Amino acid sequence: MYLPTKSCRRIFCPVGLTLILATLIGFGALTTLLGISDAKGTTNSQGIASIITIYVATNGSDSWSGKLAAPNAQGTDGPFATLSRARDQVRAIKQEKGLIKPIKVVIRAGKYFLNETLDLDGRDSGTKQFPIEWSAYRGEKVTISGGRRITGWRPYRGGILQADFPGTKTRQLFFNGERQILARTPNCDPMDPLYSGWSFFVDYVEPDGFKYADGLLPQPLAKPTQAEVCFFFRVSSSSVSLKSIDYDNRIIHTAYRGAVGPFSGFNAGARFRLENALEMLDQPGEWCVDTEVGKLYFWPPSGLNDKSEVVVPQVDTLLAISRAGWITISGLTFSEGAGEGIRLQDAQNIRIEDNRLYGLGSRALVMRGRDRPCANNIIQYNEISYADGSGIYAGGSACGNQILDNDIHHCALFNMYNAGIEFPFYGGTYEDISKTAYSDGNLIAHNYVHDLPRDGIMLGANPYGRNIVEYNRVERVCMETIDAGGVRCHKYISHIQKPEDIQEMKGHIFRYNLIVDAAGCDSGGGQVLTPWAWPVFGIYLDEMSENCTVYGNIVVRAGVGVGINPGRKHTIENNIFIDCPYNIFFQDAMPPNYRHLTESMVGNCYLRNIFYSTNAERLTTPRGWDKYPFLFGFTSWTDEVLGQSDYNLFFRSPGWDYVIETQTVSEKTPQKLSLTDWQAKGYDVHSVIADPLIVNAGRGDYRLRPESPALKLGFLPIDVAKIGIRSRAAEAPSNQSAESKDPVKLYGRWAHDVALGKIPGLQREIDPKHSALVIIDVERITTERSGFKGAVDEFNPKLWPIWEKRRDEVFWPSLEKLLDFFRSKQLPIIFCYAGNEGPHPRLKPRKNEWLVHKPHPGGFLEPEFVKILQDNKIDTLFMAGLDASHCVSFTSHGALDWGYQVIMVGDACGDPRPDHLDAILKVMSLQGYVTTADKVISDYPWKKWVDTTPLPNPGAGGSSD
Repeated sequence: MYLPTKSCRRIFCPVGLTLILATLIGFGALTTLLGISDAKGTTNSQGIASIITIYVATNGSDSWSGKLAAPNAQGTDGPFATLSRARDQVRAIKQEKGLIKPIKVVIRAGKYFLNETLDLDGRDSGTKQFPIEWSAYRGEKVTISGGRRITGWRPYRGGILQADFPGTKTRQLFFNGERQILARTPNCDPMDPLYSGWSFFVDYVEPDGFKYADGLLPQPLAKPTQAEVCFFFRVSSSSVSLKSIDYDNRIIHTAYRGAVGPFSGFNAGARFRLENALEMLDQPGEWCVDTEVGKLYFWPPSGLNDKSEVVVPQVDTLLAISRAGWITISGLTFSEGAGEGIRLQDAQNIRIEDNRLYGLGSRALVMRGRDRPCANNIIQYNEISYADGSGIYAGGSACGNQILDNDIHHCALFNMYNAGIEFPFYGGTYEDISKTAYSDGNLIAHNYVHDLPRDGIMLGANPYGRNIVEYNRVERVCMETIDAGGVRCHKYISHIQKPEDIQEMKGHIFRYNLIVDAAGCDSGGGQVLTPWAWPVFGIYLDEMSENCTVYGNIVVRAGVGVGINPGRKHTIENNIFIDCPYNIFFQDAMPPNYRHLTESMVGNCYLRNIFYSTNAERLTTPRGWDKYPFLFGFTSWTDEVLGQSDYNLFFRSPGWDYVIETQTVSEKTPQKLSLTDWQAKGYDVHSVIADPLIVNAGRGDYRLRPESPALKLGFLPIDVAKIGIRSRAAEAPSNQSAESKDPVKLYGRWAHDVALGKIPGLQREIDPKHSALVIIDVERITTERSGFKGAVDEFNPKLWPIWEKRRDEVFWPSLEKLLDFFRSKQLPIIFCYAGNEGPHPRLKPRKNEWLVHKPHPGGFLEPEFVKILQDNKIDTLFMAGLDASHCVSFTSHGALDWGYQVIMVGDACGDPRPDHLDAILKVMSLQGYVTTADKVISDYPWKKWVDTTPLPNPGAGGSSD
């Protein structure tokens, strides 16, 4: 099969004439004559300027005109040097002539350090006809930093350096753009970054302290008041300074003054770590600060040189857009901020698109309506990661906004009482949640929300508006807390809203979301307990929510499929719940002052759902679920709780009972009913016990076979291919970040998956009939052109010759040899590419091979790719391509998550950094990799093997220092 793309179409272009004209009149004049411009069309076909373009560059000057993309030969004119100067120029143009054309601020490659927030207000607004855009120059990487460089490093002891630091305490330090580790004890195992490196409270010591276990502090701290304790309390985390340490009795006194959040405190058995003491700085990548003497200490993971950057955040908000409209922010990286990355305050018709927000000290992106609604804004195709708070937060009056196609992951790192996407919740204020400040008509769709400590998507406490959450892929959430969910909503916040203030809730719509692995985490007995299924929910309708529609969702491996606490008039219909110990659980956990609202527990409907479980191994839980996987569970049961429950399909592994648990207010223990007893009460009388014939749940194929008995009950098929980030046209700019991810972090994440039993190594014989070669991102731009070389040079200019040598002597010969072999055996070949040109011409894809365009790093975010694998019953993927520690790794991990076998072919994988390539191949040894294409060929037909012998590398000795 051959899948044509837009980039493959034949387009007539008079190339010869163009080159002749360029020679005769000069290329610059030719571009003006033909209406061509690097600023994406600043002239029209008549040569008349249709867009006003302002340029900013690191080699510019604020005294120049800003009209040129680069300095002229005389050094008398060129781009501006700062973003604030470009903003002032926009204001001057508007003031002088009015806004009669669109204005575009184009920012050239490089890093721009802010000393203060870049503020845009009404003076910077565009209009619908003439919008204003701030964007990166095409194909170039632009970083907006809120930090300041720390220089003047000098030796301290061993590998530790010191520098003067007159600032206050900080929780972030960056080395060459990567966040480093605040010195801590116990140290975490990089193979298990989430669940290692913890101590556990022995006891609480009033009023401000706790007792710690023997061995935590082998030596006294010279300055205990500089240190902090970071502690967890089941649903969140916090940090507090130390005051003193009683070493004889192992008691630490702190500045703690009571609750700082729900269920908080130094509870016995809860986990904690100590941070920011010089005695704890004992390994590369760690740092600490001593504000008493104004010193910063850092053990860099690699040597410092002239191009090394050590940055500490100083600016609270990098970009603030207030009371403005019709502005687009596109293609920029916002990083190294002490607080928020982008804030939209009372702003409307703003577009935040194709940006990267990384390493921010608070919420990454905030929309907030205070004096007027923050409305009709579009947040799309951004990657948001490693923020200390929520990825996206929308508070106050937020209406008609669209949050679409974003990749949000590894957020809420410090304050875990946050979500990937969050509307006001605990921590909100009355200004965020009131009859005049509420969210309504917002669309949250097609996002990929994953690897988070708590909730994936949280709609907050909002009885006044209705929002839609649809087609989102939510994976690996609730990883470090409990009482959380994949998607979640509230009606009220008890410390802000009084019962008499709350009106009827409109109810939200949750439809066509895929929620996989809401894990849950607790601690006890001196260890971290995960997965911990209670209380952890796939979909969580919390604290008196009502009138919500839950339709067409798929929930896989959550403690509870849908939790209602309590709620009324919810419709839960046409969903699939897979391997959830409780499919639906209804509980009554209202505060005492709400107890009189008994009508909050009536009229819920469960219709045409599939409840499917083949996993006999129950998740860790304190409720005895290892014995009973429940269909439904109810506390405060009355006959009014359910309005209707019928036409559902139930399927359990042989030997497991079908049990419903009910408990009335007067009953001390729950009653366990059989399905027959339940039907005798008038519920589920038309429901059936039958195999729903899911195509392959173990591999993430949740389609139903045509003969599924669920269809006869009126169940409508769910189109899983539409869930998650959507691909864009081939001409659209790629969403792929220029940076590669740190393979050590990937290694830790994959090793953690192994600990959970998700990647148990090769489990099946390798059948060539069900195997395919997948070639990732081998395009001309990634192997030859200056854009890729520029990205490598920015990282380390010494690496490019090493990469060229390996590319020419190892990578290309091995890849072509592998390609020829798969073709000779007529085995499937799939080319995945992210750019606009398709695979490299040297590969020459053939008509019986597949082309998949993926405008994002992970191939498994592309439904077309998944469909090819499923339709052709492909079982094992041989991975090759560029670059190993980014796109190839992301696609490989996606394959592992979906249950495919993955074998990485070492010498057919490329990465300009030899140490990163070596690290990622070590990662793949958890599943499987073969060092050479020759071994793939010689061992055909393959059986179950894993080859982890050293990888040949002519560039050995190279480093990313």
